[in-house]
Amino acid sequence: MCGAPGSGIYQYVPNGTTASPDGFTLYAGNGVWRQVGTISGAPDFISLNINVGIPVLANLVGGTLAVNVDRHGNVYVGGGANVGKSLTFISGSLTANWFPPFANTNPNNFLTNNSFSVAGGWWGGLQGTYTPGSGTALGAGIVSPQIGGAWTYSWNVGNLGIGW
Repeated sequence: MCGAPGSGIYQYVPNGTTASPDGFTLYAGNGVWRQVGTISGAPDFISLNINVGIPVLANLVGGTLAVNVDRHGNVYVGGGANVGKSLTFISGSLTANWFPPFANTNPNNFLTNNSFSVAGGWWGGLQGTYTPGSGTALGAGIVSPQIGGAWTYSWNVGNLGIGW
């Protein structure tokens, strides 16, 4: 088995199949490298949020675009509305997020439903997300000057083929 930061943990399987129904198989010669685990302590998902205000509402309310990638390489894209996060007309955040320890949260269920989040910071900041029926997540990362909340709904749009 081998692993490197950001790549996941892979095991070589000689004479492995050529099909990849789960999106977690890398091919090498007659065998395959198959993801068998994740890197301990790595984030459960990475979140990019872009918020745009509505000038006639003093940018107090606006739209939100959310792009998330979970630890299995699944990509989720969604949109919604925000309050207070776009006071500078455009704001954004890029955060690494973790589910609570021992919560056994399914990333797909968490990231493909209605979600409510709060974020705040001044170039560095925090994000908290709640998905009804799936739980919570906390994150930290790069956050443009903002403080506020958002509602988003996202869809799974594909898989990158690698995880961490």
